[in-house]
Amino acid sequence: MMNEQHLSAEAAPISDEEAAMRLKHYNRDGALGRALNYAWLMAGPIIIDTHHQVGAELVRRAKAATSQDELARFQVDNVLKDSLQSLQDRFKLPVNLDWVRRVAASAVAFHSLSIPSAAITTGKVEVAKRTVIRIHDEFSDNEIAVQVVNTLWTLLAFETEILAWKFGELRRAG
Repeated sequence: MMNEQHLSAEAAPISDEEAAMRLKHYNRDGALGRALNYAWLMAGPIIIDTHHQVGAELVRRAKAATSQDELARFQVDNVLKDSLQSLQDRFKLPVNLDWVRRVAASAVAFHSLSIPSAAITTGKVEVAKRTVIRIHDEFSDNEIAVQVVNTLWTLLAFETEILAWKFGELRRAG
């Protein structure tokens, strides 16, 4: 019974009501979607490069903490590859019900690899901090830098809220 509950929590996508409530708060009138597209246009290479650098550091740490099990090490490598594609999707795809569901589904992937939610959150914060520093260093136009940075902090808050909700569901399911 517990196993069935666990599987159903993993398979169950975020409900339309749950997603719509989150979208109402974070993407009123499509503002976040437009801001993400603009941030990507202005700072996409910086965002990707910083995400890759920090992600590679986190993967090295995770591999060091992982047994010599090759499958586990392979899965950790795939997390970085998948997270880079997911990163691009979050900036380029419409912020809608499917977008929220994709973010929630990533919690299932992390959970299946036994990656704690705290590790995900601290990793996301580290990526955001380093990206913000690079944006401030590389942009001569402070107005653009502030707009991109504000978008990154909003994205971080939104993603973290969705992930925390889904991790909570997975924990309750067993």
